[in-house]
Amino acid sequence: MQTNDFITQATVIFSPSGDVLYDSGLKECKVSPKKKKFTHIQDIMACLESRIPGAIPENLSLNKPGVVWSGNLSDGTSVNLKTTSIELGNNECILLQITTLPSEDHYIRSYKELAKDYNTLFLALPYAAVLLSLSGKVIRANAKFYSLFGLTKKGKSLKIFKNLSQQNQYDLANLMATLLTSKKRMAQRTFQVSGGSKDLLHMEITLILLRDIQHNPKYFCLIVNDLSPLMQAYSSLEESKERYRLALASLNDGIWEWNLDSNTVYVSTRSREILGLRDDHNTISFQQFIQYFSKESKKRLKEALLDFIHHSQKDTFVQESEIPTERGMVYVKLTAKRRVGSNNIVKGVVGSITDLTSQKTYAHLLNYAAEYDNLTGLPNRVYIVKTIHQKLEEMQANPDKKIAILFFDLDRFKIVNDSLGHLAGDKLLRAVSERINTLVGKKAIGSRIGGDEFLLVVDSIKSKEHVETWAKKVLKLFKEPFHISGYEFSVTPSMGVVYVKNPKQNPQTLLQQADIAMYEAKRTGRDKYVLYDDALHEKVLLHVQIEQTIEDLLKHGGFELYFQPMISPKSGKLVSCEALIRFQDELLEGVKPFELILAAEESGQIVKIGQWIHEETCKQIKMFQARGLKDLVISINVSTLEFREVGFATRFLSVLRKNGIKPRQVEIEITETALLEHNDQTEQTLKKLRRAGIHISIDDFGTGYSSIGYLTKYPISTIKLDKSFIDPLPYNLKQCNLVSGIVHLAHNIGIKVTAEGVESKEQLAFLASLGVDKIQGYYYAKPMSAKALIDKYGKSRNSA
Repeated sequence: MQTNDFITQATVIFSPSGDVLYDSGLKECKVSPKKKKFTHIQDIMACLESRIPGAIPENLSLNKPGVVWSGNLSDGTSVNLKTTSIELGNNECILLQITTLPSEDHYIRSYKELAKDYNTLFLALPYAAVLLSLSGKVIRANAKFYSLFGLTKKGKSLKIFKNLSQQNQYDLANLMATLLTSKKRMAQRTFQVSGGSKDLLHMEITLILLRDIQHNPKYFCLIVNDLSPLMQAYSSLEESKERYRLALASLNDGIWEWNLDSNTVYVSTRSREILGLRDDHNTISFQQFIQYFSKESKKRLKEALLDFIHHSQKDTFVQESEIPTERGMVYVKLTAKRRVGSNNIVKGVVGSITDLTSQKTYAHLLNYAAEYDNLTGLPNRVYIVKTIHQKLEEMQANPDKKIAILFFDLDRFKIVNDSLGHLAGDKLLRAVSERINTLVGKKAIGSRIGGDEFLLVVDSIKSKEHVETWAKKVLKLFKEPFHISGYEFSVTPSMGVVYVKNPKQNPQTLLQQADIAMYEAKRTGRDKYVLYDDALHEKVLLHVQIEQTIEDLLKHGGFELYFQPMISPKSGKLVSCEALIRFQDELLEGVKPFELILAAEESGQIVKIGQWIHEETCKQIKMFQARGLKDLVISINVSTLEFREVGFATRFLSVLRKNGIKPRQVEIEITETALLEHNDQTEQTLKKLRRAGIHISIDDFGTGYSSIGYLTKYPISTIKLDKSFIDPLPYNLKQCNLVSGIVHLAHNIGIKVTAEGVESKEQLAFLASLGVDKIQGYYYAKPMSAKALIDKYGKSRNSA
């Protein structure tokens, strides 16, 4: 019996927040005596604290890896806690191992019980047996021994060896000495012994050395019998001892034994529990035993057992099998060793049954976490890359086979996520996944590869037209709005499509191509798909070139500012201008300003460009003042990336002070998107700018997802109606009513209105009738250089 026979261990996996994801073995470790299921790690700690009163430190926290703690339960059981970090998919979790080891008193009681069993066995033996001290003194003899040697007075000192010859007495003493000085525990000799009633000729004496709990020699046990009956009794004793040893060594395992002579199988109580046996019999036929296994396991198990018994050279049999039960499929491991008879003939096998169901379930959970998205249940990037690799191998084997990769993300998903919160964003992702699942089947595999990015791998593609049919199916999924948290959202996808014809490409390259095509779909309007080709790749290279050229333009003064006037419809005079960036570079021939700005925003270079615009605007304001445009307000566009930088307001005001510019001469234009993160930083930034005297304008008002509540929450000076509102005027009645309502609402709460994109006299007349404060558009003027602005408006402003 070894110490580790009594060790029990439980496993708990929980998230950094303490939510229990998986637990096993808590009952065996005395943590959950009523098979209670825990949902939080604090519940487990509470159970331990109730059994270890006052021993667990108050500051002990298991929510981090590397924690090791040891203590004792009230019954003396030793408890060890250890935490380790593990990764499930993209999530880092904590693995807690709880190990318990019974107290020394438990071991002593176990050994005392074992000694009691041996004593009962000793007295009940059907053979003559006597217990001797190490010096050969008789301590105890059984009834068979007294009867065999004709002894009746049990209290009398026994002289049982007086009839042994002197040589036999020497031999017996030598056997004792040999057992004491060697690792052997048993020795045998054949003697001629005289009994009380008859002579016992050719009897075999078996001498057994018994040891105490520390394995020190304690007693000798002497068994006397005829040779053949004694060997049979000894064999039975060894079988019982082996079975008992296996039971002790397998506290959570079951014991089983197949007897080939009777073709019956002995199953212990634990084995019956694992197998799901409904009756109370511990011995069943082999056919009954094998019947409990699954159809796939029966034949394999029987053939493997017979091969092990009759042919295999291995010492141990090991086989994993499945058992269907009422509680589901149970996975077991059977181990066994041969049981050999006196003629060296295999009599059967004896071994253990281990329940592997928890381990298999845990392995399945790990595999699921590694290859499936926890939020949507769709395969993740790891799984889809393996799938693409497999499809490419199939294409090599079958040249006619073609596949397509459809890669898309959700347009403006960040707006939904930021405006309603991450929980609403998660609900939207799950809703999108449900729609994707309507397309998934034998010919398509769906996947969420991260964030709001999804991917379909479509099999058995016949042509380019077939690819586009699938792309249109995906777009159609988004025609109906989504209903999330009481709101209705019309979400659209931007999709990149790769028609895979060459099986020698690798999955990462194909995903990169799909990403390139998706970017192009987003850049050219969204809610569409773009099919990847070599020309598209050239466009991407141009985009990279644009990013590199921006750095050169900033270093070498390649940018300049143009100004588009804003006119008061009441007076017809210039009141302000919007500063717009322009560039001249032969390397970017054909690239429009908005394309350059888009590239700068995506690369993060927009922050550097913004800093240049701030400095240059201050210089131009000074020049305008010197040329007669003293009260002219200059409007500067500030990107969302700039605005959300910590300390933006402080840096912007510092530039104005350094250049001697009064804040009232500047207006900043921000988009509705910049207001979506309606947090303290956003509010404090706007208030600081407004208190300094800077005008705040909302650009492209009405094209985003903003709430009217922003107009009262933040210190807004002006809203600029987007050109899309202006174009239908004044001939579209609904649009006229909409614009009229916005203007009146803004004026009622003290906010001015600028209309941009005005191009006709009729539009101007209608907007003037509504009381719009400023007009910007080609009807009055296109963006112009600073010199052209001074030439056109400087003298008139100066003389006014």
